[in-house]
Amino acid sequence: AFGLFTTRLVGDLDPADPMMMRPIDGVVMGAMGTGKAYLWRGTYFVELTYTNDQETPQQLTKSSATTLTALSIEISSKLPDKPDIPASAKALPETERLPLGLLYYTKDTLGVAGLGAGAAGFYRTATSRWRAIAIVKEDAEQAKDAMKTLSKKPGALPVSNLGDEAVQVVLAQRPESPKVEYVFARKGATVFGVSDEELDPTHKSSKDDKVSKVRALLR
Repeated sequence: AFGLFTTRLVGDLDPADPMMMRPIDGVVMGAMGTGKAYLWRGTYFVELTYTNDQETPQQLTKSSATTLTALSIEISSKLPDKPDIPASAKALPETERLPLGLLYYTKDTLGVAGLGAGAAGFYRTATSRWRAIAIVKEDAEQAKDAMKTLSKKPGALPVSNLGDEAVQVVLAQRPESPKVEYVFARKGATVFGVSDEELDPTHKSSKDDKVSKVRALLR
């Protein structure tokens, strides 16, 4: 349910786009746009739609916001709290993350077969943008397997003095997607990664900058 919620919200969209849905006040995990709202709690994903062919677009925008906000708060309050946000998503820091800038993969994170479930966070400051990846496994051996999967990618290079082990690799989530450079590192049962934001190629960072960001995540 959480994966569906984040995919509906973000998917291939840019969370920095001003047309993105916005968080709903009073709802822990909810987002709303004109005529539509999404909610998540526990094992539930809820989609609400508002239509009124008697209203102008401006009227519909205002009335749908009022109606959907009230419905979202009421419905969300009746949904179960468990299970919580997946561990991979929880491992990503909120500081500098864009509102609703979170994407959860239920399997094959970043389109890499065998990598398992993981989460991507979308981050921005006044001068830079990047993505952070978190893959939390049940134990260190499973995390080592994830690193082996990444290390077998063509052109992958080891990175020294970073976590328990680290690798630099170029990935494309799909054949039509741009190739993006990542730095991944493992600490115990968790793998963190950092890349440039493929949706905004105007912001490029060096390998050293990515290493610095990954090191901060490992703390």
